[in-house]
Amino acid sequence: MKKFNNKSGFTLIEIIVVMIIVGILAAIALPNLFSNVRKSQGTAAIQTMDSMKTAIESNIATSNAIPTPNSATTLTADQLPTSDANFNYTIGASNGTVGGNNVAYVLTATSIATPSENILLTRNSTGTFTCSATDVIWATACQ
Repeated sequence: MKKFNNKSGFTLIEIIVVMIIVGILAAIALPNLFSNVRKSQGTAAIQTMDSMKTAIESNIATSNAIPTPNSATTLTADQLPTSDANFNYTIGASNGTVGGNNVAYVLTATSIATPSENILLTRNSTGTFTCSATDVIWATACQ
């Protein structure tokens, strides 16, 4: 009669090699994942500010006033949000005459997690908008 010696399983060396490979893959993938999450947050903030810009421009055209989230305007909280999960939104003071192209204002999205980081959507007195950010990843979302 034959005796079978069926030993199955992985050796410790094989398990360590697999763990090293998984660690290397994680080290490559995770920074890209976090970068993409930050870029999507910045893109969402820019989209929110674009919606705010549309509402503000409409309000300027109809009532010659730049609304703020705290002022008594006909704009809803959806049109002028003060915050979301990642950002606080503010409308900067205007200069020049309200109405037409003689008005300038700044929409600011300030990071809740890192208050020193923000995204600015600026309207100059000629009616041109520019987007800038203190974070390099968010700056790429401006483009």
